[in-house]
Amino acid sequence: LRVVDYQSSGILVFRQTPENSMSRIWSLERRIDQDKEGAWKEIKDVSPESANNETLSLTADELGKLKIVDVRKKPASLAALFHTSNLGAAMTAHAETLAEFGFAMIDHDPLVPDKIDPCLVGEGGAVELTTKTGVKITVLFGRKFDDKRAVLAYASYSRDALAASAEDEAEIEFLEPEAKQKSELKNERLADWFFFINEADYEKLHFKYADTLK
Repeated sequence: LRVVDYQSSGILVFRQTPENSMSRIWSLERRIDQDKEGAWKEIKDVSPESANNETLSLTADELGKLKIVDVRKKPASLAALFHTSNLGAAMTAHAETLAEFGFAMIDHDPLVPDKIDPCLVGEGGAVELTTKTGVKITVLFGRKFDDKRAVLAYASYSRDALAASAEDEAEIEFLEPEAKQKSELKNERLADWFFFINEADYEKLHFKYADTLK
């Protein structure tokens, strides 16, 4: 489980390995802060032990309990982009619809500074779940509507995640077709909808930058 906290105060990336999942131990993997000019700078030599295990584990528990309480159908042209995983520059044409639900495009993903490609973000944050089979699910939290919170979710394939659990290239090649098919099937179920969760549930899992560090 990988949690990315994206705020103006900075970005933190935490990781929990399969070996550490039972003991609920997390490690701080990356830390990126803004300098005085607003440019993103990665801080080297971060301490893995500075992750706040209690906060991160509580957040993971609450994510597992999330329930969808309402949905809204996306416009067909916007849904088509999610069906084809075309979430880059083409999404900018739907800025008005996305903004209505609390989502927006930024110039690029600060976690991948060398790749200049528009990136979809939510005003309430985002969480990524990556499995060892190579399926990655991204959940973005958008605007609050009374007692509900808008949510976008989509699935994609991560070859790096599959490679991390495979023994060699031959195993990757053998498993890859099924992993791609699984991610496509999951994405089909998510692509057409804006989802809504209870705001009370969102508040249980929402954390602040400082809360995740000891």
